[in-house]
Amino acid sequence: MVCLKKYYYTFINMKKIIFIALFICNNAFAQVDGPLQITPAIEERIAKQVAEQAKNYINTFINEGYLENELQFIKDTFIINHTMLGKMNIDYSTNGFNFAMTEAMVAYDKLLNKYYNLILKKLEPADKKILIASQKNWLLFRTTEEKLIDKLGEEKYFGGGTARSNVQIEGNLNLLIHRVCELYERNQMFAQ
Repeated sequence: MVCLKKYYYTFINMKKIIFIALFICNNAFAQVDGPLQITPAIEERIAKQVAEQAKNYINTFINEGYLENELQFIKDTFIINHTMLGKMNIDYSTNGFNFAMTEAMVAYDKLLNKYYNLILKKLEPADKKILIASQKNWLLFRTTEEKLIDKLGEEKYFGGGTARSNVQIEGNLNLLIHRVCELYERNQMFAQ
């Protein structure tokens, strides 16, 4: 199995990426007219740009011996992350960031279900209950962790300002990204 540490590293650092994007957008664009609302035309433009960027990015991995399923994972996550960042660059308001991250959460949730179901299909019937229990435990952990993130995002702990909602949603997004990566890696453990 080819190691994806180079790409996996970007998931671990999503918090830094989002914080930097938030900082740059809040400071670099402070003197302009303001963030733009994401219209269907802008969304289509972002999608086309990201698709082209993803194609170019994947081409850098093709001759390095990556398997098709590894390339698909890289492409899927690249598209999610760069679509989110593209939207944040245009609508850099607090709500714009929240909306972009929430959309990324929906996309990552679909990937989570994809890899969960791939693993489930490969397991013998008696072993499926282990994966099901693991996922139920993770869902319980996620629910509890989201409550903690929300609690720590309250004004009495975080302080004032609108960025706290960005930090709360970003924390929830990171939980989901981490689980998707875990399930992807578990799926890679099966003999190819």
